[in-house]
Amino acid sequence: MDLVFLHQLFLSDKTTSELQSISSGTSNSQKRVTPSDLLHYPICIPTTKGEQVVVGRFLSSIDNLITLHQRKLDLLKEQKKGFLQKMFV
Repeated sequence: MDLVFLHQLFLSDKTTSELQSISSGTSNSQKRVTPSDLLHYPICIPTTKGEQVVVGRFLSSIDNLITLHQRKLDLLKEQKKGFLQKMFV
């Protein structure tokens, strides 16, 4: 099993919501998924490790692009804020 693929699988919204639905605990306490529930959770994976590697790396590269563009967006927002402050002084 490729760990990058598995990491991406567990980051997905679908997996997260399904695991939240089987978690135990109240809203006031920390919700938990028991090891037994996790072991019985069905995981759909590509049959070959090579395909898992390709899919995992592809999704990771998209995450890296999202992070890069988020940083650029944050920088541009800061620049805009600075320009606005200088403009209205």
